[in-house]
Amino acid sequence: MNMPDHRTPGDPAEDWLRTQLTAQATDIPVMPPDIARIDARRRGIHRRRAGWAACAAAVAAGAVVTAVALAGGGERREVATPPPSTLPTASSAPGTEAPTPVVPGPPGTTSQPGGPTASGNPNPQDTPRGSPQGTPQGTSGTTPTNGASGMTGATNTIAACTPDVLGVSASKEPADATEVRHLLLTVQNAGNKPCNLYNYPHVLLGDARTTAPVIEESNADPGKPVTLAPGAEAYAAMVLNGPMDEYEVKSISLTLHGSKIGTKAGKAVDVPMPVATLYANDFQRVTYWTTAPGFALDFVMSK
Repeated sequence: MNMPDHRTPGDPAEDWLRTQLTAQATDIPVMPPDIARIDARRRGIHRRRAGWAACAAAVAAGAVVTAVALAGGGERREVATPPPSTLPTASSAPGTEAPTPVVPGPPGTTSQPGGPTASGNPNPQDTPRGSPQGTPQGTSGTTPTNGASGMTGATNTIAACTPDVLGVSASKEPADATEVRHLLLTVQNAGNKPCNLYNYPHVLLGDARTTAPVIEESNADPGKPVTLAPGAEAYAAMVLNGPMDEYEVKSISLTLHGSKIGTKAGKAVDVPMPVATLYANDFQRVTYWTTAPGFALDFVMSK
């Protein structure tokens, strides 16, 4: 008859007894569970004690080295260490320049990057560029200008063009016209310096009592003169007549405006006639000076 098994599953005592019987059969010593746990705890304590001893030895060795260094140096010197914000980091962007670290100065002084020392001696970097040492600062000189004149100094300005430095001519427009109603007046700077043309030319056709009125809308840049470099040209266009009685013109006289309103630059100059006789009346008009002949002709060819 089989007896029921009343053993509690997982009972440590019975498990150990079973293991012990098995070990005796195989000659392998086995410790009870409680003894095994105690032995493991002891081994852990020994390891921790060994680690503490190693740390204490390292601290003692560091103290000895520090003491020897202080004793052998004779005096204690402090070496300035760059603050954390000036140290380059791995996150710095490639190609960027790292901040200048603090460089220790002589004993008794403190220094800052790019600034004077506490003793009052300026750093070499503080010397202004373009001002060599020994040159007094605050002196002023004439600064060259980049204007068309090529001159220097604020008081040197471009003079008004005068007839003695200009070549003057007149041509009919279009060139193959049989009845001449439109003219293109051309002036060229024959001098060796730039000059300014102001406003428009005063043109007197033949025996007229007054000069030709100006076409106001032809002023491309109001208030500014036309600057002519040596060899450069400027243009003004004219319409001579309209549907009314005409008079004969055997001569053309031209006078230049001065730099101020109501003034003239030089005396009147005779302009060579493009044909022997021209015909004019009160429809005559003239444009402002310009460096674009087509721009000037646009204002008269439709009239």
